[in-house]
Amino acid sequence: MIYLKAAMTALGGAGLLTKVIIALGLAGVALTAYGVWHHRIYQSGVNDTLAKIAKADAEMVGRALEMRRVLSDCQAAGRVWDQSTGRCR
Repeated sequence: MIYLKAAMTALGGAGLLTKVIIALGLAGVALTAYGVWHHRIYQSGVNDTLAKIAKADAEMVGRALEMRRVLSDCQAAGRVWDQSTGRCR
């Protein structure tokens, strides 16, 4: 609180150009802080999305490998895979 009073006293005696420069500096600091915060929020959303895509891809690969195994087992047993029913005959 004492710093705020000191700053207000110092600004009271400052010229218009000094006040404008200080205001622009504070606005720059605020915009930079907002930009950094916004980038972090955006990047965390991108990271979450990529992680979900990677998980879905891994699950799809797992299902495809399981389907390939079932088909290979069917063919190894000398049987025929019926595409319409999805079963080995």
